[in-house]
Amino acid sequence: MRLAAKMLKNVANVNNWQYANQAYVQAGQPNTVYFQIVDLDKLPGVELSSVLPDFPLRYMSTATALAVEATFPSLDDDTVLIKAASQPFPQDLSIWQVSLASTETPSSGTFTIKLTEDGVDRYLKSIAGVSVTSLNDGAC
Repeated sequence: MRLAAKMLKNVANVNNWQYANQAYVQAGQPNTVYFQIVDLDKLPGVELSSVLPDFPLRYMSTATALAVEATFPSLDDDTVLIKAASQPFPQDLSIWQVSLASTETPSSGTFTIKLTEDGVDRYLKSIAGVSVTSLNDGAC
C-alpha cells in the first residue's frame, strides 16, 4: 500500500469537490486546506479506466482509532506549523481538512501528513501541495 495525498479545491460536500495541483492559501487570512488520502497501488477497474485514467482509489481506513496531523516545515523552528486535521464529512473517511488561523502561514509548499491508525503511524508527503500568496509582497 502506497498512500498519498491529493489536494482538493471547491469543496462543498462529500460529493462536490475537484482535484487540484495545489491548495491556495492567502497570507493574513484564515484558510482551510483540503486533501484526500488515496492508495496509489489501487486503480479503478478496467471498466472505469477510460473515464478515470490514473486516478487512485480513495483510502478509507478501517481503524477504530484514527487521527491525521499535518506538519508545515520551516527553516525557522519557531514557525513550523503542526496542525491536527479533521474530517469534514463523516461519510467519507478519505477527505480531511486543516484549518489555518490568519496568523498561521505555511513557510513551505511541501508538507508532511501523519496518519495514525490504531496506534500505528504512517507518513506521507504532499510535494508543493500548498501555494501561499501575500497581499503585501513588497512591490510598489
